[in-house]
Amino acid sequence: MNFESICSRCQHCGRRMQWLLVFVAAIFVFACQKPPDQPNTRGVEQVGSTVNPGSFGKYYALIIGVNDYKIWPKLKYARRDAENIGKVLTNQYTFDADNVTYLLDGDATLEKIMREVRRKLESLSENDNLLIYYAGHGQLDPLTETGYWIPVDGKLDVDSTWIMFTTLQTLLGAANVKAKNIILLTDSCYGGAIARGAPSPGNKSPEEAGYSQYEQHLKGLAQKRSRQVIASGGADVTVPDRSDFAQLIVDALTDNHYPLTDMEMLFFKDVYPKLRFSGQQDPVIARIAPRPGEDGQFVFVKRTVMTGVADASAPDPTTHRGQEPAPNGISLSTNNTDKGISPPPTTQTPAMPRPVIEMYQASNNAINQDDSATLSWRTKNATAVEITGLGNVALSGKASVSPTASTTYVLTASNPQGQHTTAEVVINVRISAAPMIDEFSATTTTVRPGEAVTLTWQTHNAARVEIIPLGIAASSGSQAVEPQTATTYTLIATNDAGRQVKQSITINLGSEAAQPIPSRALLIRPEVLKHVALAQLPNPVLVARGNRVVMGVAGGMIRYSLEISNWNAYPADFFKPAPNLAPCGTNTNAARSWLDIYEAGTNRRLYGFCALSEPKALSSLSFAVASTANPPKQIYVILTDRGSNQQYQSNVVAVK
Repeated sequence: MNFESICSRCQHCGRRMQWLLVFVAAIFVFACQKPPDQPNTRGVEQVGSTVNPGSFGKYYALIIGVNDYKIWPKLKYARRDAENIGKVLTNQYTFDADNVTYLLDGDATLEKIMREVRRKLESLSENDNLLIYYAGHGQLDPLTETGYWIPVDGKLDVDSTWIMFTTLQTLLGAANVKAKNIILLTDSCYGGAIARGAPSPGNKSPEEAGYSQYEQHLKGLAQKRSRQVIASGGADVTVPDRSDFAQLIVDALTDNHYPLTDMEMLFFKDVYPKLRFSGQQDPVIARIAPRPGEDGQFVFVKRTVMTGVADASAPDPTTHRGQEPAPNGISLSTNNTDKGISPPPTTQTPAMPRPVIEMYQASNNAINQDDSATLSWRTKNATAVEITGLGNVALSGKASVSPTASTTYVLTASNPQGQHTTAEVVINVRISAAPMIDEFSATTTTVRPGEAVTLTWQTHNAARVEIIPLGIAASSGSQAVEPQTATTYTLIATNDAGRQVKQSITINLGSEAAQPIPSRALLIRPEVLKHVALAQLPNPVLVARGNRVVMGVAGGMIRYSLEISNWNAYPADFFKPAPNLAPCGTNTNAARSWLDIYEAGTNRRLYGFCALSEPKALSSLSFAVASTANPPKQIYVILTDRGSNQQYQSNVVAVK
């Protein structure tokens, strides 16, 4: 065999060897790959999403927010909440700006709201989705238990100028409405009255189910029809102007980093627990008259979907919430992946563990004015902690606070990567009117031994009156005393919050006849004289109008209807907003006059009204007690004019 033939054969064998090596390498690679049904212990695993946003249809929204009411009390935050909801939908999710309609303040009339609701329901196709959000006043008819939205032009006592919840339910649940998924978010007083359909079936979170399984589940649910409603408070719940409901929804949608999510899961995970924890509101969720097959979900689709390959040592992306940096080793997919070429992995800062608030509480969640409470907290994985009103604080510690009104203290724990976790503590401040001594006088201040002198006193806003050394006394009255030595009598008036005022009179003994004080009236404060002179108003005439059982609310309630039959005897000034007086909770525009309902005999306060807007509101009053509680047998009401500290007590009536 010559040299050339040897070389030729070697070249041929070399090519065969190259093919053999390729074949062996392929077998090795195949053997090292992780089977799909085994846990990710080594190597790499494809994560991310295969979401096609177009397959979920178009997304539309109607955003309604009213601050500047024409007749009803004006609000401060409803419009802001509505605008924030609209921003997060258009900025982060597939709600095109052209498909989002705003009706704010003057545009949110009865006619425009109803016209726009109908227009959207009539124009949407079978694959479209609609979100409706309302922030503004709400009202509940105590007779029919019907709830209402109050448009900007709604009148105080004309329910035909309001938007009835049953009308909205009928429209949204109509079989001829083609839209696939509709969700209604209502942030108003008594909003839960619209959420009285069948309860929602529940849905596991991505953390519970694993994101891949969660995504596949949502893809199926998104193709089914659904009609859902979420309300910021129950059917018997009033909602403060500064409601946390909208902000919690915005935070939940902003922090979500999954390509797909659903509102029901976010509600139970991020909204409901925090509102209940704060004690401010009791949100509810339900489905509107579901038909067979209408058990879908309103699915939100993020505008940006990230896919990639994650190193096995990186944290599982389904264990964290919020916008976090990609786990170490993630490489974003590019067009090269279609050609079988993977880009080199990028180097990124390892993800830090999310801050955790292990404990956050108050020593007392209900305090009196001028009292204090201690906030205590403990965090983990945080590098900075801030508390509303206190600023930056230690990572764990305590702080004393003395709020003058009911206050929500928000604790925010954060780390350098921008991750943050929040928790709230609400401290309610019992606002009690200061006790006042209108008069404490004596017929004389000097008597002979054995001679009597009469003490006279008058107080208000006092839960307890004591005269030392005589003992407990009525809130107003007179008593004759015969001091044997010079004696100082001290009147102490205490309100239900424990605040006290004192006034003393000293009776001296003399050898001469006692000299009477020229006029008792001179010892009465001038403003009290004026107050007495103006007290020409009658006491309320209370009439019981019956009761009815309301089912489906907290296991059943008994609602009692009442009327002040002489309501037209009270001036309109009694019911004007009084921002210069103590607020009613967070409502700084509470009415000048408050009305409280008491159980006769026990004097137990059953209910109160601090925002009655006109005298006629006294003609339609109601209160409710749990059907499992002992119902009152007799009641009375006290109407308090906070501008003059005058109280008007009604007659006692029997209720059955």
